[in-house]
Amino acid sequence: MEFCDNLKQLLQAYFRDFSFERLERPWRAFTAGWPTDIMARNLGINSSFINGDHCYVLVRVSRFRETAKLKDLPTNIAVEDVVFEAIDETLIGDTVSIADFVRKYGSHYISSYITGNSLYQVFVFSRTAYSMIKERLKSKGVADITAKELEGYFSPWQAKHIGQIKVASGNKTVESWAMKRLRVHYYIFSYPSLLKLHGEPALLRNLDSLLGNEAL
Repeated sequence: MEFCDNLKQLLQAYFRDFSFERLERPWRAFTAGWPTDIMARNLGINSSFINGDHCYVLVRVSRFRETAKLKDLPTNIAVEDVVFEAIDETLIGDTVSIADFVRKYGSHYISSYITGNSLYQVFVFSRTAYSMIKERLKSKGVADITAKELEGYFSPWQAKHIGQIKVASGNKTVESWAMKRLRVHYYIFSYPSLLKLHGEPALLRNLDSLLGNEAL
């Protein structure tokens, strides 16, 4: 669970597990070209909550399967002539030429990775409600709060918007299971919440079997 004071912090949290050598803000490499509707779809929230004065909480449940580190590249690796020519045509400080090179040939290679899968959900709050919940959880800790109290903090009575439960790999079977099994029911309506897993070992075991080796 990560508390995000603004959209920038939410995007940082969303890409927390990604790192790029010599890039201080790797999340910008992914999101720089995202229009509002694509950003909202990937985060699982309504596009009206991308802009404006909103606070967010990202809840994520991950299952790591494999970790691997690739061998170092050989020092005598051959570079094709067409790539050499493109490097010569790239000008330092010229955004257009650099972006064109990256689009055609990339900028980094993968040296290590972790595979698995995860579920995540974004809750949107007003600044007042967000500050109250953040301070409450900071002072007491999630482990010492009852499932009922936690459910109340992340309910429609506190949150301005409750995002969809998303699956990192895009697996529709897992997503369908989550939307059906991870719902909080009231008299006339219900809503999805990853926090239903809190204190529910049977649901966690079921989810563990569903989260396969599908995503980086």
